[in-house]
Amino acid sequence: SVGSLEQLSEGPTSDSQPKRSMSHPASLDSSHRPPGRGGSFLRAFADMSFLYGEMEGGERRRTESYTPRKGRTDSDSALLEHTHRHGESPISTTCLAFFKAFIATGILFIPQGYYNGGVVGSTLVNLLCGALATHCMGLLLECRDSLADPSNPGPVPRTYGDIAARVHIHGRKVVQGMIVCSQIGFCCVYLSFIAGIFRSSFIIGSMSVTVQSVVVMSSVAAIAAPLTWIRSLHLFGLTNLIAMAIVFSAIGIIVAGSIYQLAEHGVAASVKWGVNENFLMFFGTSVYAFEGISMVLPIEAEMAQPHKMHTVMRSCMLIIVVFICTVGTIGYMAFGDGVQDIVLKNLSGLCTSQLCSDLVKLLVVLYCVSVLFTFPLMMVPVVKILENKIFSHAENDKDNLFWRKNLFRTGLVGLCLVVAIAANKSLEHFVSIIGSLACIPLAFVLPAWFHMEVVAVHMETRAARIGDLTIIVFGLVAMAVSFVASVASWAESPILLPV
Repeated sequence: SVGSLEQLSEGPTSDSQPKRSMSHPASLDSSHRPPGRGGSFLRAFADMSFLYGEMEGGERRRTESYTPRKGRTDSDSALLEHTHRHGESPISTTCLAFFKAFIATGILFIPQGYYNGGVVGSTLVNLLCGALATHCMGLLLECRDSLADPSNPGPVPRTYGDIAARVHIHGRKVVQGMIVCSQIGFCCVYLSFIAGIFRSSFIIGSMSVTVQSVVVMSSVAAIAAPLTWIRSLHLFGLTNLIAMAIVFSAIGIIVAGSIYQLAEHGVAASVKWGVNENFLMFFGTSVYAFEGISMVLPIEAEMAQPHKMHTVMRSCMLIIVVFICTVGTIGYMAFGDGVQDIVLKNLSGLCTSQLCSDLVKLLVVLYCVSVLFTFPLMMVPVVKILENKIFSHAENDKDNLFWRKNLFRTGLVGLCLVVAIAANKSLEHFVSIIGSLACIPLAFVLPAWFHMEVVAVHMETRAARIGDLTIIVFGLVAMAVSFVASVASWAESPILLPV
């Protein structure tokens, strides 16, 4: 029914509705979660779909007891067991959630980023961004632990925005604004991405490149819009599994193709080993690939053993950083200055038979399908945040509200389509701009600021405060430099380093 569908977005509206289980994300009633045991493989991917709804779900608060990891005793653990604060996900599911959050479409832009930044320069930036992203996720968890302590009045922070609201009166609005901008940016990139790789393998009649791109993006948007109407996120469990399998398979094929190119032709003569002249633009591209900090609290909330979060997070991030650096280095070394903005486009040039060409085309189609499956999930945080603001006073007209929200969600997809069409010819610049303006503040600046105000201010030494301030200044400078460099390069007046 319409009412039951709306409940998935708005939460319970009366005391007569069933109470949520605290081991499940608060935005979704437990009765709507898929049946079966928590350890089932498909259930794990269904639970991952719920995480997108918990990135920043609005003004709701979770009020159960919580004991920080530091200083936790056996009695504390018993209390946690009694209050069901922890989730059901084993370590393996948590690792999958991290890989899903960080290894996605963004990694296919990294080889082109290495062309802009050079092998050594780009690798150093990736290592720095990966280390900072991991450190700042730890800072965010420390903030939550501190605010959840019984000595601090107020509800237990459940999301990034909850922490921000405790730091500053406008903190939640800042975080939500950044999340909306970044997620809409990701969706715009998805539409342009599909048009780019589809155009590289298929020719539609005698259409020009521009017209074909518009046709493909419009078609994808027309399919994606109704998918954003779906409120039952567990329905995306199977598609989430399929999309992740396709993405990892495609990346594996890209790496294999790059290695084959290296074995046949050696390292491309145009490779710049040090720092390339367009290095300044790469920082935004790198952070775009690493920005997943909004998922860290929902991921931990679903863990059956949340006290192992830091160890799991660091281990996963180490693997992710090495993997991203490897894909970027091998892809750039194989294709040199011929590397495409999306490295997947380079595969067709490796084919020497019709069968190979057909298989590459099949891979392109499958990858487009995986991006299409991911699109509605990426829109979930945007929809939840904006609908809580726009429709908060329209709860009495449920039937009309349901379709008004569907129309609103369709309008958001239309907005993404317009932006994607405008940015389609310079996708790598658009990616860098999103990374600069939205991802850097979310990944670096805001966590360090919150930690400085919540945790470091109570420490006896100034080391933590100085460290947080250093990250804030570094993030702001990097954001400004990368943004200016990206805009200048887009305007065909690049800021080039004298190298």
